[in-house]
Amino acid sequence: MSVKYRNRLLVVLTALLIASGLSMAWKMEASEGSGKDPQSKRDVLAAWTEGFYQASIEGNRQLAYGYVLKIKSVAGDRELRSLGTKEGWKVLDERLNAAETLIERGEFAYTWREEAARLKLAVDALSRDRNALWRQYERLLREDLSRLRKAWQRGGKEGDASAYAALDQLESHTLRLEAAAAFGAEPARVSLLKERIRYTEKLLQAAPGGPDSANRTLTEGSFMLLGDSVDRLFASDTARSAAVSASGHPSWQWAAMLAVIVLAGLFYTGWQKFRIDRDEITVPKRPYR
Repeated sequence: MSVKYRNRLLVVLTALLIASGLSMAWKMEASEGSGKDPQSKRDVLAAWTEGFYQASIEGNRQLAYGYVLKIKSVAGDRELRSLGTKEGWKVLDERLNAAETLIERGEFAYTWREEAARLKLAVDALSRDRNALWRQYERLLREDLSRLRKAWQRGGKEGDASAYAALDQLESHTLRLEAAAAFGAEPARVSLLKERIRYTEKLLQAAPGGPDSANRTLTEGSFMLLGDSVDRLFASDTARSAAVSASGHPSWQWAAMLAVIVLAGLFYTGWQKFRIDRDEITVPKRPYR
C-alpha cells in the first residue's frame, strides 16, 4: 500500500473514531437522562408518603391502601436505596409491611396513622437536611425525659403511674423516629436509646416507689444514660454527611472530552501527512550540528 493511500486510510479511521467517541458520549448521556435520579425518586416517594399520611388522618382506607402500594412499588428501587443506610431501609420496609397488614385486616385508622407518620419522617430524612422533621422530636424527647424524672421524684403509686406513662411516651416517640434517625444519624444511636429505655423500664418494675425504692441509685443513673442517648442521637455529624454518596469515578463528560481531544490530535497529524504526500511537499530535515 502506498504512502498516499495509507495516509488517506488514517484520516478516515481517525474521523470514524471521533464520530464513534461522540456517539458513545451522546448515548451515555441519553441513558443517564432516561431515568430519574435518586433525589427525584425520593421526591416522588415523599409525595406518596404525604398522601398516605393525609389519607390516614381522613380515615380513607381505600385511598391509604392505594398509596401504600405505590410506596412499595418505588421503595425497592436500587438507585433510590443508594440514599440513606441499610438499617434505615430495613426499618422502613418493616413499617411499610406493617401498614399494609393493618389496613388489610381492617384495623382502626389510628393504628396505620402511626405507621404513616413513621414513613413520612423516614422519607423526609433521606434528604439529609439539617432541618429534617425528625430532628424536631429532640424537644419532645427531652420533655418526656423531664416528665419521667419529675414523676419518679414524686414517688408513691401516682408517681409510679406517671413515670410509666412518661417512659411509654418516650418509647413511642423513639419508635416513631426510628427509621428517620437511622437515615439521618448513626443507626447505632437509635438502638442505644431503645436499649436504655428497656433498661429503665426494668428498674422501675423491679423497685417501684420513686426515691424511696431500693434501686434509687441505679434508677437515677438510668435517667442520666437516657439523657446521654438523646444527646448522642441529635448530635451533628458533619464528617459523615460530607462522605455520603461520595464517588471516586470521573464523570463520563470528562472522559468523552479527553477522548475527543486525543482523537482530534491524531486527526490533525494524519491530515498533515496526507496533505504533504498529496501536494508532494518535502519537509527539509534539520541538519545535524
